[in-house]
Amino acid sequence: MEAGDKLREMLVYCGANINEFKDTRFPTIKRFINAARRYSNDEWSGSKISDLPIVCLTRTTYRELVTDRTEIMTAIPALASALWIIFADQIENPFFVDDTRRLGVFSDDLDQAPIWVEKRSNYSYLVLTPKTKNMSMVEVQANGLSLFNATTWFEREHSSSQQMTVTRKQTDPYARKVTSSGTFKSKP
Repeated sequence: MEAGDKLREMLVYCGANINEFKDTRFPTIKRFINAARRYSNDEWSGSKISDLPIVCLTRTTYRELVTDRTEIMTAIPALASALWIIFADQIENPFFVDDTRRLGVFSDDLDQAPIWVEKRSNYSYLVLTPKTKNMSMVEVQANGLSLFNATTWFEREHSSSQQMTVTRKQTDPYARKVTSSGTFKSKP
Protein backbone atom coordinates (compact mmCIF):
# COMPACT_ATOMS: atom_id res chain seq x y z
CA MET A 1 0.00 0.00 0.00
CA GLU A 2 1.35 3.43 -0.98
CA ALA A 3 2.11 5.89 1.87
CA GLY A 4 -0.61 8.33 0.74
CA ASP A 5 -3.26 5.58 0.68
CA LYS A 6 -2.11 4.37 4.10
CA LEU A 7 -2.40 7.90 5.48
CA ARG A 8 -5.94 8.33 4.11
CA GLU A 9 -6.97 5.02 5.69
CA MET A 10 -5.53 6.08 9.06
CA LEU A 11 -7.25 9.48 8.85
CA VAL A 12 -10.61 7.72 8.52
CA TYR A 13 -9.80 5.85 11.74
CA CYS A 14 -8.97 9.23 13.31
CA GLY A 15 -12.47 10.44 12.52
CA ALA A 16 -12.00 12.15 9.17
CA ASN A 17 -15.18 12.30 7.13
CA ILE A 18 -14.11 10.89 3.81
CA ASN A 19 -16.93 12.82 2.08
CA GLU A 20 -15.51 16.12 3.34
CA PHE A 21 -11.86 15.14 3.08
CA LYS A 22 -9.68 17.78 1.49
CA ASP A 23 -6.38 16.29 0.39
CA THR A 24 -4.76 19.58 -0.44
CA ARG A 25 -1.08 20.33 -0.37
CA PHE A 26 0.17 23.83 0.20
CA PRO A 27 3.77 24.83 -0.50
CA THR A 28 3.80 27.20 2.48
CA ILE A 29 1.95 27.62 5.76
CA LYS A 30 0.89 31.12 4.69
CA ARG A 31 -0.92 29.66 1.67
CA PHE A 32 -2.63 27.11 3.91
CA ILE A 33 -3.74 29.86 6.29
CA ASN A 34 -5.08 31.99 3.43
CA ALA A 35 -7.09 29.03 2.11
CA ALA A 36 -8.30 28.09 5.60
CA ARG A 37 -9.47 31.63 6.34
CA ARG A 38 -12.21 31.14 3.76
CA TYR A 39 -14.05 29.19 6.45
CA SER A 40 -15.54 31.01 9.42
CA ASN A 41 -14.49 30.22 12.99
CA ASP A 42 -17.90 28.59 13.45
CA GLU A 43 -17.12 26.19 10.61
CA TRP A 44 -13.80 25.26 12.24
CA SER A 45 -15.20 24.70 15.72
CA GLY A 46 -18.05 22.31 16.35
CA SER A 47 -20.43 21.71 19.18
CA LYS A 48 -19.48 18.03 19.10
CA ILE A 49 -15.98 16.64 19.10
CA SER A 50 -16.80 14.71 15.93
CA ASP A 51 -17.19 18.11 14.24
CA LEU A 52 -13.70 19.27 15.21
CA PRO A 53 -11.12 19.51 12.43
CA ILE A 54 -8.08 17.34 11.92
CA VAL A 55 -4.82 19.00 10.91
CA CYS A 56 -2.30 16.57 9.43
CA LEU A 57 1.23 17.79 8.86
CA THR A 58 3.33 15.92 6.31
CA ARG A 59 6.83 16.48 4.98
CA THR A 60 7.74 18.58 7.97
CA THR A 61 10.83 19.07 10.07
CA TYR A 62 10.95 19.48 13.82
CA ARG A 63 11.83 23.18 13.54
CA GLU A 64 8.72 23.78 11.43
CA LEU A 65 6.30 21.91 13.71
CA VAL A 66 6.00 24.32 16.62
CA THR A 67 6.31 27.51 14.59
CA ASP A 68 3.81 26.32 11.97
CA ARG A 69 1.28 25.22 14.59
CA THR A 70 1.64 28.48 16.51
CA GLU A 71 1.23 30.50 13.31
CA ILE A 72 -1.85 28.51 12.25
CA MET A 73 -3.51 28.76 15.68
CA THR A 74 -2.79 32.49 15.86
CA ALA A 75 -4.45 33.03 12.48
CA ILE A 76 -7.32 30.58 13.11
CA PRO A 77 -7.86 30.27 16.91
CA ALA A 78 -10.49 27.54 16.58
CA LEU A 79 -7.79 25.16 15.29
CA ALA A 80 -6.34 25.04 18.81
CA SER A 81 -9.00 22.40 19.50
CA ALA A 82 -8.17 20.35 16.40
CA LEU A 83 -6.62 16.90 16.38
CA TRP A 84 -3.04 17.55 15.28
CA ILE A 85 -1.36 14.69 13.43
CA ILE A 86 2.16 14.26 12.13
CA PHE A 87 2.64 11.79 9.31
CA ALA A 88 6.30 10.84 9.66
CA ASP A 89 7.68 9.03 6.65
CA GLN A 90 11.27 7.93 7.33
CA ILE A 91 11.97 7.81 3.60
CA GLU A 92 11.09 11.49 3.10
CA ASN A 93 12.74 12.70 6.31
CA PRO A 94 15.17 10.19 7.84
CA PHE A 95 16.16 12.63 10.64
CA PHE A 96 12.66 13.40 11.88
CA VAL A 97 12.45 10.60 14.45
CA ASP A 98 15.86 11.36 16.00
CA ASP A 99 15.07 15.08 16.17
CA THR A 100 11.69 14.56 17.78
CA ARG A 101 13.04 12.03 20.30
CA ARG A 102 15.58 14.59 21.52
CA LEU A 103 13.07 17.42 21.76
CA GLY A 104 9.97 15.69 23.03
CA VAL A 105 8.48 12.56 24.54
CA PHE A 106 6.75 9.69 22.75
CA SER A 107 4.04 7.72 24.60
CA ASP A 108 4.91 4.47 22.78
CA ASP A 109 6.86 2.94 19.91
CA LEU A 110 6.45 4.66 16.54
CA ASP A 111 4.55 1.79 14.95
CA GLN A 112 1.94 1.98 17.76
CA ALA A 113 0.50 5.43 16.86
CA PRO A 114 2.11 7.25 19.80
CA ILE A 115 1.33 10.69 21.12
CA TRP A 116 4.36 12.98 20.91
CA VAL A 117 4.57 15.92 23.31
CA GLU A 118 7.01 18.67 22.40
CA LYS A 119 8.83 19.75 25.58
CA ARG A 120 8.95 23.54 25.17
CA SER A 121 5.47 24.26 23.78
CA ASN A 122 3.74 21.25 25.40
CA TYR A 123 1.87 20.72 22.12
CA SER A 124 0.64 17.15 21.60
CA TYR A 125 0.51 15.35 18.26
CA LEU A 126 -0.65 11.93 17.16
CA VAL A 127 2.25 10.43 15.19
CA LEU A 128 1.45 8.10 12.30
CA THR A 129 3.92 6.38 9.99
CA PRO A 130 3.67 4.13 6.95
CA LYS A 131 4.58 1.27 9.34
CA THR A 132 1.61 1.89 11.66
CA LYS A 133 -0.46 -1.29 11.49
CA ASN A 134 -2.81 -1.31 14.49
CA MET A 135 -5.84 0.72 13.36
CA SER A 136 -7.60 0.13 16.68
CA MET A 137 -4.71 1.90 18.42
CA VAL A 138 -4.88 4.74 15.88
CA GLU A 139 -8.58 5.16 16.70
CA VAL A 140 -8.04 5.01 20.49
CA GLN A 141 -5.16 7.49 20.40
CA ALA A 142 -7.06 9.88 18.10
CA ASN A 143 -10.15 9.78 20.34
CA GLY A 144 -8.09 10.37 23.48
CA LEU A 145 -6.08 13.25 22.04
CA SER A 146 -9.21 14.83 20.51
CA LEU A 147 -10.98 14.76 23.89
CA PHE A 148 -7.89 16.23 25.58
CA ASN A 149 -7.50 19.04 23.02
CA ALA A 150 -11.20 19.91 23.06
CA THR A 151 -11.29 20.00 26.85
CA THR A 152 -8.12 22.09 27.12
CA TRP A 153 -9.39 24.55 24.51
CA PHE A 154 -12.84 24.76 26.15
CA GLU A 155 -11.40 25.44 29.60
CA ARG A 156 -9.19 28.17 28.18
CA GLU A 157 -11.92 29.84 26.11
CA HIS A 158 -15.05 29.64 28.27
CA SER A 159 -16.18 30.79 31.68
CA SER A 160 -16.58 28.39 34.60
CA SER A 161 -20.37 28.38 34.31
CA GLN A 162 -20.42 26.90 30.82
CA GLN A 163 -20.58 23.21 30.04
CA MET A 164 -19.74 21.31 26.89
CA THR A 165 -20.84 17.81 25.99
CA VAL A 166 -18.63 16.05 23.50
CA THR A 167 -19.48 12.90 21.65
CA ARG A 168 -17.19 11.36 19.09
CA LYS A 169 -18.72 8.83 16.76
CA GLN A 170 -16.45 7.15 14.29
CA THR A 171 -17.51 4.61 11.75
CA ASP A 172 -14.72 2.68 10.11
CA PRO A 173 -14.82 1.42 6.52
CA TYR A 174 -16.15 -1.93 7.74
CA ALA A 175 -19.15 -0.34 9.49
CA ARG A 176 -18.07 -1.03 13.07
CA LYS A 177 -19.04 1.76 15.38
CA VAL A 178 -16.95 3.13 18.24
CA THR A 179 -18.26 5.90 20.46
CA SER A 180 -16.48 7.92 23.11
CA SER A 181 -18.28 10.58 25.07
CA GLY A 182 -18.00 12.77 28.12
CA THR A 183 -19.23 16.01 29.65
CA PHE A 184 -16.73 18.65 30.63
CA LYS A 185 -17.18 21.71 32.78
CA SER A 186 -14.58 24.38 32.82
CA LYS A 187 -12.74 24.67 36.11
CA PRO A 188 -14.16 27.10 38.70
